[in-house]
Amino acid sequence: MFDNTGIQVGDRMQIARKKAKIKLTQKEMANKLGKNETTYHRYETNKRTPDVDIIVRFIEITGVDAMWLLTGKGNMYPPVTESVRKEELTTDDLIDILTPKLSPAEKLKFKEIIEKISGDTVMINALHAFIEAIRAKCL
Repeated sequence: MFDNTGIQVGDRMQIARKKAKIKLTQKEMANKLGKNETTYHRYETNKRTPDVDIIVRFIEITGVDAMWLLTGKGNMYPPVTESVRKEELTTDDLIDILTPKLSPAEKLKFKEIIEKISGDTVMINALHAFIEAIRAKCL
């Protein structure tokens, strides 16, 4: 487990990119995410917030734990389970990882929010606040 005091999502993206099984440059990661190198650099330097779809794809590529990437809590890599062995992490998988104690109705609402705000930085920031509220309920 890492000491994540003061470390933000972009910092953890950089750590994960450098520690992944297949080490990638910023340019290579940007290409895999369908972004240009400058945009990706801004994610890692916390000058731009990645959209939910970028976070999901980043997790797919690096194999890091979603909770660790988003909050710094827990282990960098999840324990090996059937769902982690899959090559793709779906939005539903991400919701299950982030919100294990929510009811099915609450998880459905969370998924609707993610799908509606993808690409909207203001709404992504609102989602971060929503995630914090969920974490408070789940912990």
